[in-house]
Amino acid sequence: MESFLVDIKHIKYKPSIISSACIYIVMKFFKKKKYQESYDNKFYSLITDENAKYTEHDVKDCAKDICLFVDNISKTKFLSCQKKYAKPELEKVSIIIMNN
Repeated sequence: MESFLVDIKHIKYKPSIISSACIYIVMKFFKKKKYQESYDNKFYSLITDENAKYTEHDVKDCAKDICLFVDNISKTKFLSCQKKYAKPELEKVSIIIMNN
């Protein structure tokens, strides 16, 4: 998310949509029932509440762009964040392969 935020091509997304899209990606990636039960209502209220500023479609579009960005990050100039999160003290999360 950190690299995605600094890429000028993604300025069209508000930070709240990006964070919601990241939650959506994590829920889909881990497919943990208890995890989803904990967060589904909170997440979906962000996009289904009558006062919501954006729709589920907006969040899914952003999530798609995040996944495309992550898949192609090695071709970008945003490798510093990838190196940062590859450290053992940060659980090497940047080297997790997302084949799901």
